[in-house]
Amino acid sequence: MCHLPIVCGNPKVRPATFTRFVLPFAYNLKHLKEESLSEHPHHYEVGHSASGEANLKWRKNYFTEETRQALFKRATWLLLKETVNGEDSAARGSDSPKPMDASRKFSIKISDGRTCEMVMSAPQIVLFELPSVAELNHRREAHLLQIGFLVVETHFPEPNCWIQPTLDDLLRFNELFRYYDEPFNNHSRQVDKMLGKCAIHKLTYGKSEDNDSVYRRWSKLLEFPLVHEGKVYEIVSDDWDIYADNRLFVWTCAIVYGGGGILK
Repeated sequence: MCHLPIVCGNPKVRPATFTRFVLPFAYNLKHLKEESLSEHPHHYEVGHSASGEANLKWRKNYFTEETRQALFKRATWLLLKETVNGEDSAARGSDSPKPMDASRKFSIKISDGRTCEMVMSAPQIVLFELPSVAELNHRREAHLLQIGFLVVETHFPEPNCWIQPTLDDLLRFNELFRYYDEPFNNHSRQVDKMLGKCAIHKLTYGKSEDNDSVYRRWSKLLEFPLVHEGKVYEIVSDDWDIYADNRLFVWTCAIVYGGGGILK
């Protein structure tokens, strides 16, 4: 067991522990009527997260020219927007709905049995080789190169003096949170025990059905429409799953007090 306290806080503000989860999928845009957007409180728009915008220059310079072209010239980055209902936006002095931050706060049970807060960033989608509206009007079948990434980041906010997450807590959370399908019987019980029904409900964007499994939170993020060049599109069809595993890719940055030397 590694009961090493980790550095918590918002990684957009200062160095802190965080994890990035990535789910590859195949996309096939299908045009929807523009008025259908009002039926969805969530939709994707072109844009980066706040941390992505701030670090864009350094991220571009980090890669080789070929990788830079693929990630920033031949890929479209989109951010999930959460729309305020008409009543709330009217209270803000506007007749039209306003997009808001779609991040989420939830709680997990850590190794000592106590409850610790976590934050999940607004989901992002990266679409490679996104066709223009003109191309979509003439294309009838999905293209092999139309691959996308669903990207979600999580971090522990500043802890209070009584609760301090450890490296073990981070690794356990990463392992349980990464599944988008049940790998074996009773696995969902482990997830429920860590997250609880309340957290699962908070992490399920849109309307949560009674029969939704704990793993449905990932696929539901692919069901929201995309606004592209003023048009509204459905992003995926039923055959979006191209990944021969039921786990997301995970990249984690674990910062411990005292640095890596403390592990010796």
